[in-house]
Amino acid sequence: MGNLGEFRVEDLPADNDFTPMPAGKYIGAIIASEIKTTNAGDGRYLSLTIEIIDGEHAGRRVWDILNLWNPSEKAVEIASRTLGSIYRSLGLPKVTDSSELHGQPLGLEMGIKPASGNFKASNKINRYFPANDDAPPAPAPAPAKAPWGKKADAIKPTATKPAAAPWAKKPAKGDAPPQDSPTGITDDDIPY
Repeated sequence: MGNLGEFRVEDLPADNDFTPMPAGKYIGAIIASEIKTTNAGDGRYLSLTIEIIDGEHAGRRVWDILNLWNPSEKAVEIASRTLGSIYRSLGLPKVTDSSELHGQPLGLEMGIKPASGNFKASNKINRYFPANDDAPPAPAPAPAKAPWGKKADAIKPTATKPAAAPWAKKPAKGDAPPQDSPTGITDDDIPY
């Protein structure tokens, strides 16, 4: 037994909230990075701590692991693609130290990784994008007035049907079936 003194519950900080944030887009900044050795000892990874810096979840943190040096070629490919996405999102052509990634806003598209075994549900970063890409669109201009004082919105432009996006087209006979990801690599292929 030990004497705790005069601690009162109202003077003590609340527990951290580790429930996942809702899936969606957020603005964050990398606040810490470290190169660590894998548990198996056969590779190394870049561990990133990212803090949400805008909105109702400001101050919450999420983590990402990039297996840049790993015996699994798929893991290295995914990590390299993700690191490239971070560089492009921050407008950095080259980085020599991970600390150069710190403190700059970037967009995060967040998902939720379901609970599995001893692990609770958690957030996972699905992609990075430039922070300014998530800016709200500019307000539409007010309709112009015709010289006689009536609104000119009575004349509507003819709408054209947009062309189908390449990913929305039906495959021709003999084409390979679509894959879940551009490379066919899924989270299940990545050794954590």
